[in-house]
Amino acid sequence: MEEIPNASCRFCKVTFKTEFGKFGGTEIKVCHSTSVNLSCATKNKDFLGLILSEVCRTVGLIIERDDTKFSSRVYNPCARKIKNLGQLYKFFNEAQSREGILTL
Repeated sequence: MEEIPNASCRFCKVTFKTEFGKFGGTEIKVCHSTSVNLSCATKNKDFLGLILSEVCRTVGLIIERDDTKFSSRVYNPCARKIKNLGQLYKFFNEAQSREGILTL
């Protein structure tokens, strides 16, 4: 079975759609994991307007865009890590600018 790139997180590979099937004769519904687009501003309240690929680029990580090979979406916990990475980078960069204490 061929894997569809946007069916899972680009980084942790969590599948966005999980089908549970039947359990004791009762059909269980499909669950969807929340995700965030890497290259578009999001309306998700936790990441409002944030473009995750730009955060990555700012810290020196280049995210290749090829929808045939790579997912353009990330699982919310991975998106949160990228957001935190950007905030941490900004914190250290501002400290460096003010104090000259770090070499980046």
